[in-house]
Amino acid sequence: MKELENLSAEQGRALTTREELIQKYETNLTSMETTIIELKSSLEASMQESLKSKDHLEELKKKIVEIDEELKTESKAHRDTLADSALKISELEGTKAREIAHLHAAKTKALKEAEEKNKRIGECD
Repeated sequence: MKELENLSAEQGRALTTREELIQKYETNLTSMETTIIELKSSLEASMQESLKSKDHLEELKKKIVEIDEELKTESKAHRDTLADSALKISELEGTKAREIAHLHAAKTKALKEAEEKNKRIGECD
């Protein structure tokens, strides 16, 4: 009978130990589930932030391309303006050179005519 009581007491302790282990397991499982949910939320937030960063990076790339195109266009316009200015300067220089040549020719002609008049006047005397 004593053995039966001892066996019954051992079974009671084993049952209590088993229930305690189950309770600890359930507590650990709940804690793990909470941790998994928190990690999932953190991962989702991180992914959203990453997507925002990616979108922002794409926007920056687009802006860089736009600015590059604007700079190329402005640079071409400046080159064209400089080329036009150089052409105009060249044309003005050509015009001035022709005018100077014309004036020089007129001066030379006038000097020759003056010399001829002086010769004729000198011959008349």
